[in-house]
Amino acid sequence: MSSCMHESCGVDDRIWVPITTELYTEAALHPWCIHCGQIKNISEDPGKKPGYWQNVLSRIIRKYDITQVQKRLILRALDKTEGFYDTYSCTKMDQKIHFFNTVERYAHISFQELDAHICIP
Repeated sequence: MSSCMHESCGVDDRIWVPITTELYTEAALHPWCIHCGQIKNISEDPGKKPGYWQNVLSRIIRKYDITQVQKRLILRALDKTEGFYDTYSCTKMDQKIHFFNTVERYAHISFQELDAHICIP
């Protein structure tokens, strides 16, 4: 988990950062953390907290034959990943990719299979 208790800069201190949509690229003013300098995610895809990913893992465990040891290894790997649970700067899509890659590493279920069978709203 991120050790920074993020505090956004003032309105006058925001910086221009490019954002890409499906149709075009533009720039938008983004706040940033005055303690660590991390730029805030202001997209429509905010990151999720740990409980969300634990619930997704529970759905995977019910669908596939995953042992408690594999579950603990997956959760430990996610906890050790710098910035994974940082909802200030991480997007849900980035979290999903890293989460599925971690499950693939420890449970040997392909990313494509997880993406096809595990619905992430």
